[in-house]
Amino acid sequence: MTDDLHVSLTYDEAVILLDKAVQTKGEDYVYRPARTPWDTGCAYFHGKKPGCIIGHLFALKGVTAYDLGEIRNVMAVGDLIDNGFLTVEDVKTHRLLVEAQSLQDVQVPWGQAVASAKDSTS
Repeated sequence: MTDDLHVSLTYDEAVILLDKAVQTKGEDYVYRPARTPWDTGCAYFHGKKPGCIIGHLFALKGVTAYDLGEIRNVMAVGDLIDNGFLTVEDVKTHRLLVEAQSLQDVQVPWGQAVASAKDSTS
């Protein structure tokens, strides 16, 4: 884990990276991590491969599983912003990321999740 790494995102960059994540997996892709009663299975990276939509955004930005470390790998994106790992341009960018992640977490297809997140922040 790299403690001194901090990732910054503008709204426009976040939109571009989320759109690229959707293109990579497909509009109808639904993130379904392996779940157990004590673990939701949701993670930015599974091993070295990106998992959820924000994990794909991070990978496209050049962030690795090593950069995140075990604890940050399973934190909500809002928590990554709150603890300073991720710096966003404004509240609109914060809402975009949280909305996309939240919708994805309830099995909304990525295309729809990103479109909804963009609509709610435009």
